[in-house]
Amino acid sequence: MSTSTELYTQDPVVAKVANSLAEQISSMEKSASVIQGVTEQIESYFQSTASTAFRTAMSDWNDKYTQIISQYNTWLQDYQSGHAGINNAHEEARSIAGGFMSTANDVYGALSGN
Repeated sequence: MSTSTELYTQDPVVAKVANSLAEQISSMEKSASVIQGVTEQIESYFQSTASTAFRTAMSDWNDKYTQIISQYNTWLQDYQSGHAGINNAHEEARSIAGGFMSTANDVYGALSGN
């Protein structure tokens, strides 16, 4: 299961947290791949009570991993959507404010005596 790790922000604290999460998710993806391979080999070659307990534990880990990935992807989508909304609002505000610049300059000039 691969996830996107492209995060855009101008807040260094948020960027640091987002990058740390992306690194952890990447590490978990590698672990999940290894666990899946080992579990498949055990299922193929070892049929015992001990291997059943191991497979149950690995299945439980995989279920929790899947839940975390789902929650991470939801957070990532919400984060990116929220950040895009903020950027759009910022650009819209700048655009609107740009229309007032000539008036603002005239007011400033009149008040400053120029």
